[in-house]
Amino acid sequence: MSVSVLSREFQPVQQSQVHQWQVHKLRSEEVLLTAWAERSPGRYVLTGRWPRGHAFYRPTRGAYDPMLLTESVRQTVPLLSHPVHDVPRAHKQAWEHFSFSVDPLASLATTVDEAVRLVVTCSDVVRRGSRFAGMAMDIDVHLGERLMGSAHTRFNNQPAAVYRRLRGSFADAEAALANCLPAGPPVDPHRVDPAHPVLFDHAVDHAPVSVEQHGVRVFTSEVTI
Repeated sequence: MSVSVLSREFQPVQQSQVHQWQVHKLRSEEVLLTAWAERSPGRYVLTGRWPRGHAFYRPTRGAYDPMLLTESVRQTVPLLSHPVHDVPRAHKQAWEHFSFSVDPLASLATTVDEAVRLVVTCSDVVRRGSRFAGMAMDIDVHLGERLMGSAHTRFNNQPAAVYRRLRGSFADAEAALANCLPAGPPVDPHRVDPAHPVLFDHAVDHAPVSVEQHGVRVFTSEVTI
């Protein structure tokens, strides 16, 4: 095992468009990232678009829903895994840690469309032989010229066979969903609805648990991306 962001040969690339499969979304309208480029070894700049009229991520008190930041970071994980580190489609990425903070004033939605820009710095890249096994990322999220928020995350990458061994009977998402109990009465709004078309664009077997500390929301359980 080696740990280094410089373990692969650096070749500066031109800006590349984001393909839907690279961010693990089945619904094209839920793709928030549009393009990416590697500016220096381990440092990336991504552009995106945040819909102001989204059916689920709705503004509150004139500010963008911070979940748009969360989902943009989530899409960054597979995006940088597949084209940058040559991770096959069948591999699974799972969050080990995720935290973020936002500036309420910088999150205000204006009357004009503003560019979304994520500046990503990667560190502690782990490789097992020639295989990419995971890394940490620090991300600054900009709305126009404003620094709207920041995030820190670490995730791992596993081949499909390893993932199945690790997850056991829970690795088969379709079987798990088929064996779910029928829906009961409406649940507390803090609970997660696994049938929600936005939160569960594609089948997953669990959702993260979050706690808030000093204004920073931290997701503590490992969740498949």
